[in-house]
Amino acid sequence: MDDLHEPGTEERPPAVRLGRAIAVYTVLRLGLMAVITVALMWFMPLIVALAFAVVAQLPLAIVLFPKQRRDLTAALAHAKADRTVERDRLRAALTGDVPEEN
Repeated sequence: MDDLHEPGTEERPPAVRLGRAIAVYTVLRLGLMAVITVALMWFMPLIVALAFAVVAQLPLAIVLFPKQRRDLTAALAHAKADRTVERDRLRAALTGDVPEEN
């Protein structure tokens, strides 16, 4: 079992695991951007604070959310591996190299 995932995530379909990882990381980053924007609005206009928040949240998200980033990366790698297996299976079927099923 991979220690990067919560217990029980192996039963989830890959699309659900990927969707959940994308949603969690996106919400966290948007929340971080909102918090930074509100904090900066005390010192500058909204649009300028928002511009600074967009730039500031990029490195902060890497530092503050490493577990969620690793989960997202693992889910993306798993989805890519599934697509690669399916693509190879379809290529083999098109070329006639389909192995016999028992």
